[in-house]
Amino acid sequence: MSEIFVGVDTNILCNFGRIEGLNWKTIFPEATSINVLISAKVQSEMDVHKDTASGYVQKRAREYQKLLKKAEDADYSHSFESFGMSVRLIFLDRPRRNDLDDQKFDVDRDDERIVAEYYYEQDQRSVDIIIVANDARPIRVARQAGMAAIRPDRWDTDRSEPEDEIVRELRERVRQLERIQGARPKTKLADFAINRESVIPADFSPSFDVSKYLKRLGDALKTAPGVRTPESLIDQFGLVRDNGYFSLHSGTLTTSQIDQYGSELENLFSHFDIDGLELLQRLQSLSRAIVFDFEVENVGEAPEEMLSVELKILQNAVFIDAEDMEELNDWGLAPPDPPRPRFDLSDINLVDRLTDAANRSREPEHEFVLVDDSDTTETHRCRSMLHGHKAAIETYLLPKDPNKPVSILVTLRAKNLLDPIIRKVEIARNRDTVDETFVSNFLRCHSVFMPEEQRDIVLSILR
Repeated sequence: MSEIFVGVDTNILCNFGRIEGLNWKTIFPEATSINVLISAKVQSEMDVHKDTASGYVQKRAREYQKLLKKAEDADYSHSFESFGMSVRLIFLDRPRRNDLDDQKFDVDRDDERIVAEYYYEQDQRSVDIIIVANDARPIRVARQAGMAAIRPDRWDTDRSEPEDEIVRELRERVRQLERIQGARPKTKLADFAINRESVIPADFSPSFDVSKYLKRLGDALKTAPGVRTPESLIDQFGLVRDNGYFSLHSGTLTTSQIDQYGSELENLFSHFDIDGLELLQRLQSLSRAIVFDFEVENVGEAPEEMLSVELKILQNAVFIDAEDMEELNDWGLAPPDPPRPRFDLSDINLVDRLTDAANRSREPEHEFVLVDDSDTTETHRCRSMLHGHKAAIETYLLPKDPNKPVSILVTLRAKNLLDPIIRKVEIARNRDTVDETFVSNFLRCHSVFMPEEQRDIVLSILR
C-alpha cells in the first residue's frame, strides 16, 4: 500500500486533536501518502461548530476553517507533511441528491448522508475509500455497503482547552456553493470582525497639540464649500456705495451688504476659537451613538440574487435614525447666506441645486436598501450583486448604557447560499485618550450625526 483514500466523519476532525497533527502513520503504517476526503456534509457540520460549539471542539472547528481558507486558492485541496507521510486534504463538492444511492442509504439521516457522499465519490474516482469514524452508525452503514471502515484509537489524549478563549478577530468565509450554469457565486461578509471597539474620548493624548489642530480647522473654513468671499461677490455683481438712501442700482451689491456679510464671515471663521475642553465635550456628544458598518461581497464567478441581511440587537442598544442625534450634535457651524442684489430675481444657486438633484438621481448599483426596521431589528436587501462586486451596509446604534458592550446578531441570506451566514458581533465601549489622527477619523465617521450642512463643512475641512 502506497497511496490511500480515506473519508472522515465530523467527529474525527472535532475530537482527535489538531487536524494537521493527526498521526495517520499509526493506523496506516504501510502508506506513504494519504488523501483525506472531507464530504460536503462534514464541511457543513464543521461550519456550524465554529459558531455554536465551545472549548475544545470550537478550537478544532476554527483550525479547520483556516485550512479551508488555504485550500480555496488551490482547487480546494491542501497538502502538508505529517509524521513522515504526505497528506492531502481534499474538500469535496456537494453532490446532487439524486446522485446518491437512496436504496443503500437513508440520505435524510446526517451520518448516513456522509457515508453516501463518500460512496458516490468512490465510484467517481474509481478508488477504494476507507471510512474513518468514531461512531457506530456510519461504520456499520459503510460496511453494509461494502466499504472498509475503521474506528481508530485516540490519537491525542491531551484535551485541555480554555473554555473562555477570546478571539480578537476572525475573518470568516463561506463554503462552496452549488454550480449555476457552470459558474458559482460566492457571497461573504468582507473583512468582518466579530469583536469591535467603540472608543469614547476620555481625554487628549499629551502629544496632541489641540490648539494647533483647532486653528487649522478654523483656517480651513475660509475655503469650505458654500463659503463665498466678499471679493467673489463683488466681481460677480459689482459694488456701489450705500449713502443711506434707496439705491436704484438694480443687480448691484451695496457696501453695507458687503460689510455685514464680512462681519458674519468673521464669526464663522472664529467658530473653532474654543478650548480643548469644549472640543472634547463635542466629541463625547457625538460618541453617544455608534456607527456599525460592514460590507457584503460576491467573490464567485456568477451573479448572486436576492441578498438579505438581518440585524438583531441582542444586548444593550436600539437602532436609531441618524437624524435623531442631530439636535444633540448641532455645533452651530453654518456659513452666512451671501447677500443678493436688490431687485435681482435670479437664483445664483440654481445650477448647484440642479447638479445636486442629478447626482441624487443616480443610485449606485448593488445597493442595500433598508426595507424593515424597528428598535431592535433591521432588514437590508439587495436585488442583485455581480461577481467581483461588494456593497456596504451602515446602520446606527444608541447604547442603553454607554459604558457596557453592545451585541448584535448578523444573518446573511442569498438565493444561492445554501445555509445562511450567521455572526454574533460584540462592540466594546471603552474610554481612552485620543490623538489627532483619531479625532479626524472620528469626526469623519460620526459626522452622520450632525445636521447635513454642518456635516458637509466638517468633511471638507478634514480633507
